[in-house]
Amino acid sequence: MENDNPFVLGKIGFPGFVGIRNSNWDFYAQDDWRVTRKLTVNLGLRYDFNTVWREGQNRIQNFDIATQSFLPATQAPYNAPKTDFAPRVGFAYDPFGRGKTVIHGYGGLFYMPMQFGFGLTSNIPALASYNVTVFDAIFATPPFSIAYPSPNPPLIAGTQNVSSFPRNPKDPYSTNWLFGIQQEVAPSTVLTVNYTGNKTQHMQAGISFAAINLNPSNPNTNFPARPHSGFANENLDADTLSSNYNALQVQVRRNVGRLNLEGNYTWSHEIDDLVNVFSGWSNPFNPNLDRGSGDWDVRHNFTASAVYSLLELKGSNSVVRGILGGWQASSILQTRSGLPENIQVVSGFFGNPMRPDYVPGQPLWLSHHSWPDTSYNPAAFQLAPNFTGVWGHDVGSVGRNALRAPSFFQWDMSAMKNFPVTERVHLQFRGDFFNILNHPNFTNPDGGICSSITYTATSGTCIPNPNFGRSSQTIADVAGGAIGNGTARQVQFSLKLIF
Repeated sequence: MENDNPFVLGKIGFPGFVGIRNSNWDFYAQDDWRVTRKLTVNLGLRYDFNTVWREGQNRIQNFDIATQSFLPATQAPYNAPKTDFAPRVGFAYDPFGRGKTVIHGYGGLFYMPMQFGFGLTSNIPALASYNVTVFDAIFATPPFSIAYPSPNPPLIAGTQNVSSFPRNPKDPYSTNWLFGIQQEVAPSTVLTVNYTGNKTQHMQAGISFAAINLNPSNPNTNFPARPHSGFANENLDADTLSSNYNALQVQVRRNVGRLNLEGNYTWSHEIDDLVNVFSGWSNPFNPNLDRGSGDWDVRHNFTASAVYSLLELKGSNSVVRGILGGWQASSILQTRSGLPENIQVVSGFFGNPMRPDYVPGQPLWLSHHSWPDTSYNPAAFQLAPNFTGVWGHDVGSVGRNALRAPSFFQWDMSAMKNFPVTERVHLQFRGDFFNILNHPNFTNPDGGICSSITYTATSGTCIPNPNFGRSSQTIADVAGGAIGNGTARQVQFSLKLIF
C-alpha cells in the first residue's frame, strides 16, 4: 500500500514478469550454392515454436468479451501457433564477370516471438492494480476505512480493467525483400540502387501498440458511461495489426587517397495501423479506420559524409609534425522531410483521438506558414455534424496522420588527432561541432483542434485550441538529449588516453 498521499491508496498488483515463463525452440538450415562463377544463391529455412506464456502458479486468466466472463485460470489462455516456417532466399550475380557490376536480392519471412500480455495476470481481482480515494471509501456501500495502517482496499464493482487475448493467435512476422544493382561507375566510385520492402503482419495491439478498448468511457455524460457496465476498460490484445514499407535507396561512395565520401538518399512510404501506446484509436470498434501513413513515415531522407586524413608531415621537424601532422577531419550532413502529424479533436495523452471533418474549400496550410508558430489552417477543420463524442458514432473525414511536421536539417563537423606518448600509449584530442549552422529543429506541433469540448445530448461545441499547429519544443527537448541530434549549436572538446 502507498501511504504518502492522504487522499489515495494504491494497491500494487502482479509484479511484472515474476514467475512468467515460456520456451522458444528454433531450428535453422542454410546452404550457400555457387551455381556458376558469376552466380551465388543462398537458401535457408527456419522453424520457430514458442510455447504458451504461463505463470508458475496458474495465475493467468483470460477474459471473454462476448460473454463478459473470465475463463478458468487453470485453462491455457491461448493455443500456441505451430506453423511458423520461415523460408529465405538470396542471390548475387556478376553478369560480366569483372567484379564491377553486381545484381543482388533477397526475400524471406522472419517470425517475432509473441509478447506476453501483462493484463492476463491483473484479470484476477486479487492481483489487479488499482487506486481508491477517500471519496470512494466514504460513499462505498458499505463504507470502508482507509486509515493507516490499512489492509488492501476492496476492488469497487465496475472499476476493474480487464484484458482479452485471442484464443488462437498468430505469431507476428515480417516479410522482407530487396532487389538492387551495385556498379562501379568510375575508378574508386561505387553506385548502389536498391528497391526494398517490408511487410509485417499479426502485430499485437495492447502489447507493443495501443490496446483496442472495446468498453471505452464515453466523454459525453448524456450517454451511458460505457457499453458494458460490469467492468471498466476491456482491452483486446488483438493480433490483427500490420504495416507495409517500400523504399528506393541510392548510395554513392568514393574513396580517393586520403578522402572518403559517401552520400545516401531514401524515398520511402510506410503505411500501418500501428497506433502507438501514447495515443488511441479514433474508433476502437473499427481499427481499420486508423490505417494510414505510419508515425515514422519519412518520405525523403538524405545523409552525406566526408572524412579526410591530413598528411603526417614525416619530412618536417618534430614540432611541426606534432602540431600540424596526422589530423583527421570529418563532416556529416543529415536532412529529412517532416514526420506525420495526426489531427484529432483534442490532443494529448488524456485527449480525444477522434478526428474531425475537413472544411470544403479551405487550404490545409496557412498562406505564409513558418515554424514554430504558424503552420496549419485551423479553419480547415471542424467537428463532424451532430458530434456527440460517442465512440463509433462520429467518424471524421480526416485520415490518420494527414499532415506533416517540421523537417530536419543538421550539419556536424569534427577534427581529431592522436599524440604519441609511448609506443603503446596515445593521447587523442577531439573537437566536435554539432549543428554548426545553429538551425532549429522543431518537434511535431499540437494537432488538436479543440482545447476541450462541451456536450449536449445531440451535439458538441469545440473550444478552439490556441496552440493548434504550434511546435513548443525542439527534437532535443523531447528526447532529453544535451548533445547530438536536434540541439542548438554546440562545441565539445575531449581528451582520451588510449593504451
